[in-house]
Amino acid sequence: MDERLDPLKSTDGAARLLQRYHSKLNSWPLTITAYNHGLSGVRRAIEETERIVAPIERAILWIGFHELKNHIEVPYRVVINEGVNLARRFGAVDGHKYVNACLDKGAQALREIHATNPEALMFGTDLPSTRAERPYSDSDFGLVIEALGADAAREVFHGNAARFYRSGVGFTGQQQDRVGGD
Repeated sequence: MDERLDPLKSTDGAARLLQRYHSKLNSWPLTITAYNHGLSGVRRAIEETERIVAPIERAILWIGFHELKNHIEVPYRVVINEGVNLARRFGAVDGHKYVNACLDKGAQALREIHATNPEALMFGTDLPSTRAERPYSDSDFGLVIEALGADAAREVFHGNAARFYRSGVGFTGQQQDRVGGD
C-alpha cells in the first residue's frame, strides 16, 4: 500500500512536519502557511514583506497578529476592524486593504482547518492544545463558536473526540478495552 494513502501514517507525518515548522517559526498562522507553501517560501515572503511593506502598516500588522495570537478573548473581527481603522487613519492610501487581507488570513486558519477536515479539530486534555504557549481560557470557546458556528463548534468540543476515541484508531488491545470502542 502507498504510505501516502495510509491515514495514520499521513497524519503522523503531517503532525511531525507541523511541529518542526512551528519550532522554527513560533507562530501557528505561519506554520500553517509553511505547511501549504513550504518553509522557504514563508521565509522569503517574510523577508519581502519586511522590505516592501510601509512601516505603519507593518506595525499595525504586528499589533494585530499579536492580538490574534495572545488575546484570544478579543473577537477576530474586532482585531481586523481595529487594524483597518488604524491603517485608514495613519497608513498609506490603500494600506488598509493590505492590513485587512493579512489579518483576515491570520484569523482564517481555524476556519480553513475545519473546512478541510471538520474532524481534525478536537478539544481534550491529552491533545496537543494542552502544550500551547499560553494556558487555555474560557474565551477560546467563544472564538471557536464565532469562527465555525454553534453546530460545528459542538462537534469540535465533543463529537469529534468522542468518535475518535471510540473508534480505537491506533490503540493497542489494552487501550481499546479501556475506551470500549468497536
